Amino acid sequence: MQKKNSKGKKFFTTLSFILIISFALISFSQKLRGNPTFFQSAITTLIFPFQTFFDSAIQKTEDLFDGYIFLTNVSQENETLKKEIEKLQNQRNKLIENIFQLQREYNILQRPMESNRKSIMASVIGKDSGQWLKTVIIDKGSEAGLVKNSATVTDRGIVGQVIEANPKSSKILLISDNRSAIDAIFQRSRYPGVVFGAGKQMCKMRFVSMEADVKEGDKIISSGMGGVFPKGLTIGTVSKIIKKKQGLFQEIEVVPNVDLSRLEEMLVLLPD
Repeated sequence: MQKKNSKGKKFFTTLSFILIISFALISFSQKLRGNPTFFQSAITTLIFPFQTFFDSAIQKTEDLFDGYIFLTNVSQENETLKKEIEKLQNQRNKLIENIFQLQREYNILQRPMESNRKSIMASVIGKDSGQWLKTVIIDKGSEAGLVKNSATVTDRGIVGQVIEANPKSSKILLISDNRSAIDAIFQRSRYPGVVFGAGKQMCKMRFVSMEADVKEGDKIISSGMGGVFPKGLTIGTVSKIIKKKQGLFQEIEVVPNVDLSRLEEMLVLLPD
């Protein structure tokens, strides 16, 4: 092993010496005019393969470096483009939401009101929905003119009423809350009753006479009694009629006309 290592060292030492002398002679010969000598030609022939190898290695290194710089720049450009795309997508989504909101508000405002009361648009900013208690928080309060018992509606009909008015927000009791009660009449037959909240997006109309002409699908509207809801606002539709053998009244199940689970905006009717 030692002999082999010694021979290897001698070989590389000799090769290095030859290369150094060769480079020196070539450099010297370039300074001279005329044809190269035989010795110079021989040296040039000897070192040509090594020079070609080193030139190729240097070129590949340069190409690799250029490729790395190119890929680095492309990666940076991709990151910049990704951020721009995300920014544009967020702006697009915001514009779409604004358009949808304006459309909903426009629909609410286009609905002809049966009252000349002043009104103000409000957005839902919170919900407190239990099994029976159904309330939402809106972004308008006493500073905007809201007071307790102010009615709230959409283009579809009655939502509820204000039960708590703070300076910048208010709590709305939905008509499906079991504490809610609205004097109502059947739009077709004009028989009266009272619509109570029954939870789970449902209401019931009670104190309806057994003789009252009621059919499934009948519309129920506010009667205007009680001073909270103006007359003629839509409450809901009869979904089921329950008549007991003994009793003075029928019990009517009512589906609210407003989808109370998807509230986003509503109109608050201000006091006169």
